[in-house]
Amino acid sequence: MNPLVVIPAHNEEALLGGVLEDVLRPKLFDILVVDDGSIDDTYQLAESYPVAILKNEINMGKGAALKRGFDYAKSKGYRDIIIADADGQHRVDDLIAIYNRSLSSNADVIIGNRMWHPQNMPWVRRATNMSISKALSYVTRVYVPDTQCGLKLLREHTLLDLNISSNKFEVESELLLQAINKGYKIESINISSIYIKGRRSHIRPFRDTIRFLRFFFKVICNR
Repeated sequence: MNPLVVIPAHNEEALLGGVLEDVLRPKLFDILVVDDGSIDDTYQLAESYPVAILKNEINMGKGAALKRGFDYAKSKGYRDIIIADADGQHRVDDLIAIYNRSLSSNADVIIGNRMWHPQNMPWVRRATNMSISKALSYVTRVYVPDTQCGLKLLREHTLLDLNISSNKFEVESELLLQAINKGYKIESINISSIYIKGRRSHIRPFRDTIRFLRFFFKVICNR
């Protein structure tokens, strides 16, 4: 069975088509697009490609979209699940690289690392990613250089053991924290750092950092 690539998408009609064409090209992956309450033609665009589609009627956040994607993957019995962004930040070569690594690795979660060479990453994002990654690595005693990377591969047994509660972007941290707390092996692989000029990010560094800090201190208090 091919790995399933889960792509949460919110108002991505301008870029999603190129992403789907790239991921479909090597014929290595099945694809699920989770349209998270888009008000543009994201859903209609996805319908024109040979991919599975789920739709949230309202925008619920990346975490909520991923939970729907995970439920779908579990119901279909996929053994490997790759999470990728809909905005062109991940090259298909990096998806292939993370999948190839999984074939020779016993890691339970394989996550991309853009911080080895973040030349195109805006300085605010770079500072935020470094701070959050250092904080999580310190608390868990497991070094993960880019905890906020959206490209990651999870094994089926890992996915079945996770109980995600976050609906927003702090889901990236919750996935790793739960996996580490359950003793799963985390491995990083260097990938490209791609940021499209003029592209407005869905992530709001200040707001989402505050949300992460609330989540982080909640985790600290419960340890």
